[in-house]
Amino acid sequence: MPFPLDFDSGLVILMAAFDIYLIIRFFQFRKQIIVRGTVPARLIMLVIICIVFCVQAYRGAFTRYAWAFNITVILAVLLIAVTPCGLSKEGILSGVFPTLWSKIYYYEFEPYSEKKIRLRAHLATSERNLIFDKDKQAQAEAHLIANNVLSFAKYKELSKARREGRNSGKK
Repeated sequence: MPFPLDFDSGLVILMAAFDIYLIIRFFQFRKQIIVRGTVPARLIMLVIICIVFCVQAYRGAFTRYAWAFNITVILAVLLIAVTPCGLSKEGILSGVFPTLWSKIYYYEFEPYSEKKIRLRAHLATSERNLIFDKDKQAQAEAHLIANNVLSFAKYKELSKARREGRNSGKK
């Protein structure tokens, strides 16, 4: 049976291309990670997304090639699940796309459990969370400082100094 190029087959081809991209990113990320971490609740969300896509595909909502689409979706979810997360030279790797150091306003660490800590890296409209072992906090913090990322305390000081500078210039 030929595989005609229409919307249904295009969707499967697009998903397969995304899988290839994920494979390439997996091998790139694997070599770049300096301090390994994990993303909280990552696996739960991936399983939910996978189930929703597969059920919708079998209902005929996406494509008539449900089996091929479901295989590519499951492969994508597995690749995202096994792609390593952590701190790298270019930024925070916590998913498919890295968050560059220049996009991060500030960071803070908070307790996550008895043996783990959470890094919260704040961006303009969101944040990236990574979970580390407590013994990796010093290494993670040193890497953040080396990449000119401000801690929350320094960010507050800088914001306060900017506000005071603006207020004194208006008088």
